[in-house]
Amino acid sequence: MPVMNGEDAYKAIKHFCEESRVKLPPFIFCTGYIVSGFVTDVVGDGKYHACLKKPFSADDMINAIKKSLSYKQNLAL
Repeated sequence: MPVMNGEDAYKAIKHFCEESRVKLPPFIFCTGYIVSGFVTDVVGDGKYHACLKKPFSADDMINAIKKSLSYKQNLAL
């Protein structure tokens, strides 16, 4: 990313959400490198946030989005 990396973007958005008192949206990290400990900690069990290793397919992205949206809906029930 030209201005900041994904970890910095996550931290900035998380801070904004905390300050604004809104729920943090799900994140899908995409990387061609080794997944950092930070991303591993954020993603956790992968039910809300996800991490895709490049190269990934459109189906991989769609499945990650569906999984995250499904998890959010289950929390609302």
